[in-house]
Amino acid sequence: MSEIGLTRAQWWVLAKLYFHDGVTQSVLAAELGFTKAAIGPLLDRLGANGWLKRRPHPDDKRARCVFRTAKAESLMKRMKKIAVAMNSDLIRGLSEDEQQTLMRLLYRIRTNLVSD
Repeated sequence: MSEIGLTRAQWWVLAKLYFHDGVTQSVLAAELGFTKAAIGPLLDRLGANGWLKRRPHPDDKRARCVFRTAKAESLMKRMKKIAVAMNSDLIRGLSEDEQQTLMRLLYRIRTNLVSD
């Protein structure tokens, strides 16, 4: 991701917002495995680059929601192209059955990590 000026953590945040725009900082931190203390500075850097905005939660004065900006949309298109190419390289030579087995096992590993 360095070729587009993002750290891996920043990539994860923007990718998560692509699918769940408007999520709270706390939910974002929990879903990505970050502490609440770690997510703040990360969001600050992304905001300083104009890729996201934080707004107060409409119902909870303590919470802030995170939204990607229009500037992030073009970046997201570049990120998607990079991810598709990278994923294709990673699974090259695997049969369809092997790919499905790999995805099932990776999902199980992820579930184990999250549940601990």
